[in-house]
Amino acid sequence: MNITMNEDDVSNRGRFETLKEGVKALFNKVSVDIERAKNNARGVKLIDDKLARIKQRYPREIYALEQANQERAREEAAVTLIAGWAGAAALKVCPEIVDDCDPDIEHDVSRMLISAEVAFEELGGDMDCELMRLNNQALKEDHGMSDTQCDVYNALESAEAILQMFRDI
Repeated sequence: MNITMNEDDVSNRGRFETLKEGVKALFNKVSVDIERAKNNARGVKLIDDKLARIKQRYPREIYALEQANQERAREEAAVTLIAGWAGAAALKVCPEIVDDCDPDIEHDVSRMLISAEVAFEELGGDMDCELMRLNNQALKEDHGMSDTQCDVYNALESAEAILQMFRDI
């Protein structure tokens, strides 16, 4: 998942807002992928097992993402994740710090945002095409999965990684 920076606003506030929108889109993707898996598992044991494991391991995180459909809850969850990635509770406790004009504080906030941007960008690291092809081929051969079911399984793998990251923060 890539962040599309607003080139007209590279201020700390602009970067912070862009990150929040990206995280909200990420939360939405996880929710959609889990729902898609429910609808497309069609008795595929590997997908059913993965979905059951995700529901069992991450009930609070899934609940938080479901609540994230409410704008205020979504905003709070996004800021929490960004602050965790930045290693800076200040972004959660005092998000208006991104507007501070003191050069030293501006510089510190910029470094915090760089850490969060890097963490966010790492989530978008797509699997190498050849590796993905081999993985899908193995899923098809070993579990009789269709292309769509392989996509669903891969999306669940990604969703699980994001839920684990959310839990760790």
